[in-house]
Amino acid sequence: MAKSDLGSSIILILFGAIVAYESWRMPRFESIGGTIYTAPGLVPGLLGLVIAFFGVIMLVRYLLHRDETSAPPTMAEAVASPGIADDQAVMTSMPDSAADSALEPTASELTAENQPSNLRMLVTLALAVIFGGFLIGRLPFWLAVFLFVAASILFYERQSLTSGKKVAKHVAIAVAIAAATAFAVPFVFEEIFLVNLP
Repeated sequence: MAKSDLGSSIILILFGAIVAYESWRMPRFESIGGTIYTAPGLVPGLLGLVIAFFGVIMLVRYLLHRDETSAPPTMAEAVASPGIADDQAVMTSMPDSAADSALEPTASELTAENQPSNLRMLVTLALAVIFGGFLIGRLPFWLAVFLFVAASILFYERQSLTSGKKVAKHVAIAVAIAAATAFAVPFVFEEIFLVNLP
């Protein structure tokens, strides 16, 4: 595990705990008939707990694997290891065996194409900005959610789109998931949390 995981996990735990604590301190408006489902701190509090939980998982994984060698895993080791990101496990630049590790490219030789994590992060950020900055308020909320979810799924599954049959299958799955999300998100917020969506 990278040493940066230690710092990242601690930051996530602290950030999530602070968000959850401050959400708990928010007014619940019980004096005017407010319920737990309508408390303004409910969603941020749950998100804070989830962030802290994932930070704890990252910290535990770091502590369990900190004594392992820092040598990059072989292709077989990466595929067999739980927690290795999919985009790292399938990188063709990984050696097939420890003997082939000398053939692995140096950091300066890696291109943006060989660093899919950076591309995923940038595309996720771009999709979030488009969703929050341009689609919300200009389109019905359900349609904005549908487009955001469908575009995200299709982008992340783009490497699987190798034939017409696979394209049709993945598009159908993306549309089904996006449609279910476009129904569920407004329903939960408007009917359970009583939040008026744009």
